[in-house]
Amino acid sequence: MHNTVAHVQTPDGQYIFNGHGTVTVLRFLIAFLSYHDLLRDHCVQFFVDGARSLHADMLAHMHGFRPMRIILDGYHLHEKCKVELSLVLRGKTVRNPVLAGRMPWRWFGSVDAAIAYLRTLGPTR
Repeated sequence: MHNTVAHVQTPDGQYIFNGHGTVTVLRFLIAFLSYHDLLRDHCVQFFVDGARSLHADMLAHMHGFRPMRIILDGYHLHEKCKVELSLVLRGKTVRNPVLAGRMPWRWFGSVDAAIAYLRTLGPTR
């Protein structure tokens, strides 16, 4: 069984949609947002895990509604950074201080600062 749950926050309240799969819940969401006139002049933000199929479904069904943001949730962002850093930094004793010391960049989305720092590490790590 595959269930998808969406927690929706609007200026008027909070709502929960639950349905069989992402596409069904996205249809509920589009209908809700349309009915409440929340697609015009609003940015729709999604906080999601890293599942590529989830991102693909959202982009396929929400492509006409702009602006839209897909934001990786904190847990999955941390895990993604761990995996990616492990590809270039050998061993957790080298990787973990880099990961821990750069946490604020991830939370605030300071991509340029993170890239600049990573470039200073050099190939010897």
